[in-house]
Amino acid sequence: MKQVRTHADVVLQRVGEEAVLLDLNSGTYYELNPMARRIIELLNECGDPKVVAATLEQEFEVLPEELDSDLKTLLHQLEANGLLQTI
Repeated sequence: MKQVRTHADVVLQRVGEEAVLLDLNSGTYYELNPMARRIIELLNECGDPKVVAATLEQEFEVLPEELDSDLKTLLHQLEANGLLQTI
């Protein structure tokens, strides 16, 4: 997997345990559950989806196959909405 993070014009704002992403270009908000929020935080810290997956396996009680599927799905959705940049 390529290394990615959110674009500079995408803002992550925590709201309790959940969060929203705001695309400053379009004004669109995206609600994130706690796992998605943590994925975004980790991507913005290290950019490496493999490191993100390894960290999440330690932080959440989730099967590796389910985590892999959820991570790929979120990355695809973020990319499809133009919220990610390759680093």
